[in-house]
Amino acid sequence: MTFLAGWFNAPQKLQPYIEKYCNNATDTSDQVFNNNTNGIHISSNHLFSSESFNNENLSIAIVGHAYWAKDQQTNSASTSSNNIANSIAQAYQKQGPSFIEQLAGQFCITLIDTSKRALFLFSDRLATHPIAFASIDKAFFFGTQVEALKALSGINFTINSQQIFNYLYFHVVPTPQCIYDEIQYVPAGSFLHITKERTELKQYWKPEYNENDHDSEQALKETFLSTLSSSMKATADNLGKVGCFLSGGTDSSTVSGKLTEITGEPVHTFSIGFDADGYDEMEFARTASKHFGTIHHEYYVTPEDVISAIPKIASVYDSPFGNSSAVPTFYCALLAKNEGIDTLLGGDGGDELFGGNERYLKQQIFSRYHSIPKPLRSLLIEPTVSVASSKLKNFPLTLKAKSYIEQANTPMPMRLQTYNLLNRIGSSSIFENEFLHSINKDEPNLELQQEYMKSDNASFLNKMLALDLKYTLTDN
Repeated sequence: MTFLAGWFNAPQKLQPYIEKYCNNATDTSDQVFNNNTNGIHISSNHLFSSESFNNENLSIAIVGHAYWAKDQQTNSASTSSNNIANSIAQAYQKQGPSFIEQLAGQFCITLIDTSKRALFLFSDRLATHPIAFASIDKAFFFGTQVEALKALSGINFTINSQQIFNYLYFHVVPTPQCIYDEIQYVPAGSFLHITKERTELKQYWKPEYNENDHDSEQALKETFLSTLSSSMKATADNLGKVGCFLSGGTDSSTVSGKLTEITGEPVHTFSIGFDADGYDEMEFARTASKHFGTIHHEYYVTPEDVISAIPKIASVYDSPFGNSSAVPTFYCALLAKNEGIDTLLGGDGGDELFGGNERYLKQQIFSRYHSIPKPLRSLLIEPTVSVASSKLKNFPLTLKAKSYIEQANTPMPMRLQTYNLLNRIGSSSIFENEFLHSINKDEPNLELQQEYMKSDNASFLNKMLALDLKYTLTDN
């Protein structure tokens, strides 16, 4: 596993913790820079998963895979994975931190500039490699693992009660917050600039929804296929032996087929099955594998596997994580690793990027209710349905009509949380009163509303996609 950790402006009293951390570093650690006051450590045992640069004034550490976007490539920067840290150093010296706007890929980057007494923490556009930080006694500690921040600072961090509540609402602790009071994460598409005098967070990228794009379907198709191919080729060329997670759905099948096309040879695909009626989609995966001529591998997850995997998965995550797909993903990765695969590509995110989820259509149907004139709704439709549902309690049509009106009258984005566990059974059924009095039960709703309003000028569909980009793709 690859991780980085570091410290900036550390006072003398914290040096024993730093020295202990450095002494306990593994043999593969690359001590990029260390003068006790400032330092970065990288530990890596994965092909092409970390890089570093160090000279008298500048120290850079990269986890993940970064490369220069083709349409923004600078003359001094090479796209080779073997010298991206060097080229970032050159770009930073010429452009300052704005060089990050020209990078693509999945990465986190730390940069210490001793000449300016500055620390920079960069996150990629989707925070694929989250980087956390904490300010303690005017010192900054940072890293891709919270445990490293604990070791470096010598602090036993405090669990944040509000974030426990938020976790049960969102099934993840929304960034930039962490489950611990003292820690935050650098948000997606942003970087943190730290000096002795100030701490400044800057957003260098955010999604743009062009509502006036009138390109033809054929033109959009060609752009999509070209973007997909170039992105996958950059991954296949730089991340070792690459395979695909194949569920048999549209997205993972597309990725598997494209990788076969790019490499010009059969690729290894991996599928996880469930021996339960209605939940096993292995036949779809086999059909896709046969169509693209892949070398296919399968594994069926058992109840015993689930019990065995959960403690292992939990030990890897720095914050509570409520997505049950982590269990089959774990076994898929294990299956691939045993076949010598370094990197797995998957189709996750396709629905959230291209509007493929059924809930998007469902919400469109609810929103159409308000195209009916309000007097007609409030004076005729709603009273009629209310009376009918009370007199015909066992008649499915009236019950469905009542449910439809109730949901349609719930404003967005709260309507998306109609079936949220905390809303359905009530927080008092889960938490003790003392706990509830210590937190703000409205905070998740307020945060959701604020995030929804950030894309205020976007269409109804794109507002939902923007929410999923934040909570489903980035945070989850």
